[in-house]
Amino acid sequence: MKDNMKTQNQTQIFYDFLAPRYDDYMGALSAMGALLLEEQVEQQKRTDSFWKDLPPKARILDCACGRGILVLAWKQLGLDIQGSDLSEGMLSVARSNAQKLGIDAKFTQTAWEDLPQYFKEEFDFVLCLDNSLISVTDDDALVRSVIGMRKVLKPGGICRIGLSAPIRLKEPGIPGGKFYLSVKENRKEVAFEIWESREDVRIQDLLWLTQEDGQWTLDTVRETLKMLTGDDLKKIMQEAGFPEVEFKEIRYPEGHVRAWVGIGRIPIAQD
Repeated sequence: MKDNMKTQNQTQIFYDFLAPRYDDYMGALSAMGALLLEEQVEQQKRTDSFWKDLPPKARILDCACGRGILVLAWKQLGLDIQGSDLSEGMLSVARSNAQKLGIDAKFTQTAWEDLPQYFKEEFDFVLCLDNSLISVTDDDALVRSVIGMRKVLKPGGICRIGLSAPIRLKEPGIPGGKFYLSVKENRKEVAFEIWESREDVRIQDLLWLTQEDGQWTLDTVRETLKMLTGDDLKKIMQEAGFPEVEFKEIRYPEGHVRAWVGIGRIPIAQD
């Protein structure tokens, strides 16, 4: 339990620090621009079984919602969705985005295993996407986290967990030459990550240098990530109490696995 609390605190610190810098650093669209996902969602509706399984008036929880991009995009499409996340910093950005768009959206700060403290068996779908699960490095805590997701599902509810294929480094390095530089008036920022593989985890150290009024300051935050495989994900979901787990592989054109999706279903009680 202590190891899991340490990892949770580390993850919170990492994303609370990154939250106001996320769009610039990740090289993504602005938070507002990224919300215009209607065309992408329409394409998903044609190709993804998720939309075929979606009952009328379904209630959805994105339990790794971050800045709320998915929640706010789907709210714009009329879906009943809310978000939760471990990082209050990311949720602050999500609430700000919602206010700017004039969208009434609910966001809750909580860890996955604590979801039942905030929600009852009320959701038709629980989503944990974007490789978020690997932020939990303790094996028992991984199972407890998915149990938390399962417990807030209605009978017949579905949990979808996305997992990217792990990257294992032979030696510490900067992934893909990733490097961030910003020069704005009297403020300069330089940032980069150093990754290191240790046994079954990957360490990411983010170094952020800021020059303001001629003075340099250095901030460092660390994230420890579990290197999980598709087989690991399936086992975790089964141990968490999903009797039915559908499993999908997503492959690159050249054939090797890019990601996995685990889909756990809660049976509807039979009379």
